[in-house]
Amino acid sequence: VEADERSVCDLIGVDLSTAELIEVLRKMQLTAKNISSGKLEVHCPITRTDVIHECDVAEDVAVGYGFNRILAREPQVNCIGSLLPVNQICDLFRREAFAQSGYVEVLTWVTVSNAKNYT
Repeated sequence: VEADERSVCDLIGVDLSTAELIEVLRKMQLTAKNISSGKLEVHCPITRTDVIHECDVAEDVAVGYGFNRILAREPQVNCIGSLLPVNQICDLFRREAFAQSGYVEVLTWVTVSNAKNYT
């Protein structure tokens, strides 16, 4: 996975050098090397199928760096979030119709492709 150092640092809100980023990623069992100015090439072991995009690299940097060391700050945008009406109906239906009838929601690995995840 290629990752832009500035984007990774901006996503998590810290300013780390290239050497610090590589060291933090090493703690998370990811090997990284500087391939050009401001670009890292991150290699993941086969057991880390969750690292696919640059944002996944940023997440691992945040975990390896330590969430408690990242300063909390106010977002620079003001917005009001809410559920879409279709999501509200689906949640209500799932809760009322299925959960109260004794059904249990499960996640199975039937839909996971071996070819996409392990090759």
